[in-house]
Amino acid sequence: MRQRRRGSALSGFNGWSVAEVHVLDSRIVPNGRRDHFEQNTHYNNLLNQIALYARDISKRCRMSSIQRKYLRDFDMHNEVATEKIDIITQGTLPPSPRKELARSAERAIAAMEKIARMDGLDIGADEQLAPRVKAVKARLHQAMGMSSDRSPLADLPPTKRKMYEHLISLIYECSTNRVAAKSLVDRIIDRVTSP
Repeated sequence: MRQRRRGSALSGFNGWSVAEVHVLDSRIVPNGRRDHFEQNTHYNNLLNQIALYARDISKRCRMSSIQRKYLRDFDMHNEVATEKIDIITQGTLPPSPRKELARSAERAIAAMEKIARMDGLDIGADEQLAPRVKAVKARLHQAMGMSSDRSPLADLPPTKRKMYEHLISLIYECSTNRVAAKSLVDRIIDRVTSP
């Protein structure tokens, strides 16, 4: 017999847990239609006993849901920071847009650190998240430390280089999809730097 109750402890997590309750007490009697039980003291006592387990299951489901949300947020911020660092590493932007991208990556890394330091969530912060934050920070530091001489445009004449840097800056500024913009810039660099 299945029963769905409004406001029950598991109402939001019906698809997250499966269980069967076998009622062996003969004082708890099914109703005439066999879709519920007769309302009596023994039935209410059963509900009170089951409610303890239901609340525990509900708490576990809720914690799991919260953990998954924070892990998704962590991955999203990681993706944003990595995308910005990849563009900086490309070495084609002038200093001002490059610094703005670095600030944006730093904000994403700060959000990652905040999630990694959260108490009360068993999301493996020490073993999994903290090393990932450290790795992204190191990549950003390395990208910002790159000399402009290592730019793929470094061998171009200064006026031509400035023109390409401005064009590439506009591509990133006007593009709604940074991944597609980076791919386009990679193709431009290949064309410009190929002999």
